[in-house]
Amino acid sequence: MNPLKFNPNDMITKLLLCLCFTIPVSCLEAQVVTENYPNGKKKAEGPMIAGKRDGVWLEFTEKGIKVSEITYKSGIKEGIVKEWHENGKKKFEGSNKNGQLEGSVIWWYNNGKTEMEGFVKSGLQDSVWKFYYRSGTAGSTGLFINGKQNGVWQYFYDSIGTQWKTGSYADGNRSGKWIYYYKTQEIHHTVAYENDKENGLFQSWFENGQLKDSGYYSNGKTVGTWVGRFPSGKIESRVSYTDNGLETGEKALWFYSGQLQLKDTYAEGALEGDHIEYFPNGNVKEKGGYKEGKKNGDWVYFYENGQKLRQESFTNGAPDRNWKSWFENGKQQGEGQYKNQLKDGIWSYWDNKGRLVYQGKFDNGQKLEQKFFDDPKK
Repeated sequence: MNPLKFNPNDMITKLLLCLCFTIPVSCLEAQVVTENYPNGKKKAEGPMIAGKRDGVWLEFTEKGIKVSEITYKSGIKEGIVKEWHENGKKKFEGSNKNGQLEGSVIWWYNNGKTEMEGFVKSGLQDSVWKFYYRSGTAGSTGLFINGKQNGVWQYFYDSIGTQWKTGSYADGNRSGKWIYYYKTQEIHHTVAYENDKENGLFQSWFENGQLKDSGYYSNGKTVGTWVGRFPSGKIESRVSYTDNGLETGEKALWFYSGQLQLKDTYAEGALEGDHIEYFPNGNVKEKGGYKEGKKNGDWVYFYENGQKLRQESFTNGAPDRNWKSWFENGKQQGEGQYKNQLKDGIWSYWDNKGRLVYQGKFDNGQKLEQKFFDDPKK
């Protein structure tokens, strides 16, 4: 064939071949797409290829404020990520790999102070992380492995930055001895953990170093005898617990003076038997009894001067039988009775001079009649 001779058929063939190869290429060209809120305001904008996000996408609030820049590749987050608070302050910066955060990351509060920073591996926290209060003061720092806290962690008080507590983690669970501090750095209390539950000796101290409370935990439950103390070292409380963490046996409380304040008895976590409570001057405040955690039998209450205040009876925690009350001067104030937990019969009330002021008649809790007596002064 003569190369100089023009053949229109050859040109048509070449043109068709060209079109066959150029159409797919044009389909892969990026197109900028805008997504809107229902009100028409722009929500997001960025390039798409073959129906998938590809390249840097911008996201906005309904007020039109840019809040993020996210890089995509074939619809998957890949590359730099940046976020902002609505006030324009930076909120986050990091990178994605295969749709997950990877590498160094950092967050900020909307006041510009760092909130937290660390390293991410396959979308999970890894290596050393640091957390901060809004004030900018360090809040805590420690190690992550595969998204779980491990090793020694330290926590700090806000603003002053002194140590608050320190201890170890194993796969996200507190483990071993933890120490808690006052802001002045004296030890507040210590306790051991096993699988994130308290286990072993617990001790707490007053800020002056005097022992305050002591007792034992087992699998997160209080067990054995616990003792509480006043700053002077005098005993304030003594309580015993079963292996299941239920109160058992005698419980006693004391005033600072050493005077007994309260004495109760427990059985498997429920009050059982005699109860008595005292005023600081040693006079009885109230006494009665419990059965399976509920008030039962006769109860008597007193004024601090020793004068009887009220007397009543209970059955399974509900009022039953006779009820009486007195003024502090010893004059009777009221009298009545309960039947099946409801007021029944005649109920009478007097003033502190001993004069009858009211009477009511009840039947099964329903008031049948009542009478008010005139004030003799009128």
